[in-house]
Amino acid sequence: MSFHGSSLPAALTLLGMLAGCGHLAAGDEAPAVLVEPTDEVRAELRAALTAALGQAPVAIAADALTQTNVLIIDRAPVRDLENRPLDGRVLESAAQRFELVLASGECVLVRPSDSWRMRLASATCAPL
Repeated sequence: MSFHGSSLPAALTLLGMLAGCGHLAAGDEAPAVLVEPTDEVRAELRAALTAALGQAPVAIAADALTQTNVLIIDRAPVRDLENRPLDGRVLESAAQRFELVLASGECVLVRPSDSWRMRLASATCAPL
């Protein structure tokens, strides 16, 4: 394919428009990270994860979602009364992946596997 004269700028403009359409088709969401999360934000994040996973408590690091928009939650291994891991078949999935996105100016926690979503009302996010 060759471009002659003024058709190169037109082709580049068309490519830019097509790339822009792909971004808009994604729902105007961008990967995001938490900005200076407070204890209130961490509590809201733990509550959202508890609701998504149907279990409590959910432990997260203090810097969760501050460097990357991906959070992997692994289920704690089952233990006996003396805190020794129990061997056996695990019937539930090993880990759940969550992503933080900025959607219409709001921080939203998303589980891509089933499109579960929850807005984090007290959080401030910045695009990644």
